[in-house]
Amino acid sequence: MARTRLVVVAALLVMAAPLTAQQNMPTITVARTPAVPTRALVAAFAKRDLQALVALHSADARVLTPNGQLVGPSAGLDRFYAAFLQNGGTLTPGQATYRAGTVVLEGHFDVAGQGAGEPAARGTFLMLWTQDPSTEEWRVTNAAWTLRQ
Repeated sequence: MARTRLVVVAALLVMAAPLTAQQNMPTITVARTPAVPTRALVAAFAKRDLQALVALHSADARVLTPNGQLVGPSAGLDRFYAAFLQNGGTLTPGQATYRAGTVVLEGHFDVAGQGAGEPAARGTFLMLWTQDPSTEEWRVTNAAWTLRQ
């Protein structure tokens, strides 16, 4: 579990490398901190709204799926979320860490099994959200989904 978490964090850091060039992003007031992207994500999942889920991602977002595939808005992101929703996937956001226009959201997910009882799959996710300083909209720029062992 610790090794999986280390690999996921390392993957997010590598994918987030372009953010280091954005040091001039303004500090956002407390009223616009982690609750904003978390609420949008929870609302989209609660409505089972595929288009809203995909729209939460930036145009160049990269998402590492539990099977190790790297997808984005133009290459498989919609299929990843569609399969997740069709298989009864649920997610529970956990800790959100905020710093100067960036939020790292951690949480866990479950995918329904056949019949009652334990879910077929469980895992964790990390999402890196950034806020566009001109529009103040939050978008997922990088994410990693991993299965629990």
